[in-house]
Amino acid sequence: KIIVSENSRKAMTPASVTKSVTVAGAMFHLDENFRYKTDVYLVGDTTNINGTMYCDIVVKTSSDPTLESEHFNSNKRFVNSIVQSISKFNINNINGQIKYIHTNDVADYTSSWMIEDVAWDYGAGYRDFNYKDNKFVLTVNADSAQFSTDTTVPDLNLSHNLKPAIKRSVSLSRPVNSNDLYVYGTYNSKNPVIKVACSLPDPKQAFEADLVNALSLNSISFNCINNETAQDTILIYSHNSPKRNDIMRSLMVRSDNMFADAIMQTIDRENSIDSLMNFFEKNNINCDCVSLADGCGLSRIDQLTPKFIGDVYRLMYKSKHKDDYIATFPRAGKDGTMKNFCKGTRLEGKLALKTGSMSGVQCYGGYMLDDEGEPTHSVVIMINNFFCERFALRKEIENFLLRIF
Repeated sequence: KIIVSENSRKAMTPASVTKSVTVAGAMFHLDENFRYKTDVYLVGDTTNINGTMYCDIVVKTSSDPTLESEHFNSNKRFVNSIVQSISKFNINNINGQIKYIHTNDVADYTSSWMIEDVAWDYGAGYRDFNYKDNKFVLTVNADSAQFSTDTTVPDLNLSHNLKPAIKRSVSLSRPVNSNDLYVYGTYNSKNPVIKVACSLPDPKQAFEADLVNALSLNSISFNCINNETAQDTILIYSHNSPKRNDIMRSLMVRSDNMFADAIMQTIDRENSIDSLMNFFEKNNINCDCVSLADGCGLSRIDQLTPKFIGDVYRLMYKSKHKDDYIATFPRAGKDGTMKNFCKGTRLEGKLALKTGSMSGVQCYGGYMLDDEGEPTHSVVIMINNFFCERFALRKEIENFLLRIF
């Protein structure tokens, strides 16, 4: 029964509410025990010759988005585990290269993103090899022009034009596939030190730098040379990601774009978006006026209708995945992007909603829950092209929901 409806069939920009659609489709396509698997091999002449081994370190990737992710403490062991395995060979030198075997083709969803988003941490696109969430924290002293990063970013070329002011307003710019990062805007004149989260230009370079450094700390030098030796192959480490539900809960609560695009591409590596739409159509969901260019909602090409999203939520409610799916949503006044929404009201903890926001866009999608945590209503609110202050709009949406429920 529909209790409120306005413009329900109008295609609108959904922003990160798109993630709830991506996760819904992926739950039907991925087993609950699904994990990404990454294997690491030594390939070459694995004979210990006076403390030296002539072989390559080969990473067979699965495009795991969680390698060394800060959001899974138990998963931050990829580099150390490789080094520990190599240390067992009692060698002091490795002569070879670090190479990759990619088991999956990865679509470039970032091609439809705005160039202004690429340099920021939320613009860290999904790659065939992902590392440390594909981001880093840059610290700049605007007075001295000195800078540092919390992880190694090889060949980073930083330039900045930061001016003192009363209020800080920092912007970033970096061309696609470039190491040239430009920081500009204003900083608080009383504090010239600025910290900003950026996307990694090349996750592979960062991983290789960390691996070589970690080997060195364990008294193993790595010399990059081209080997033409016997092709022994030894598996030295297999890494498994967290399970499906853990990844999906993390991406929904934090609204992680890179994780969402990863999940989208596991649906169908060659044609994931079309496969997702075909799946919904087979389940009697009308996909007219629906357009997707990624799995996360960062693309301005993404267009969804409130009815389409509501139909997806109804499908999930009726499915065997209901409990797992609803558990991925952040709760009003409790966690994630909903932590401050309806906090201290009778709806605190009763709304499980995915938020979506970008310039001129504010959206919510999910469920109203009863005292036992069971869904009673699906809720989809999409607002595009507003010009008021965002905090005022959010407050009006809160008041609207409090009137309805």
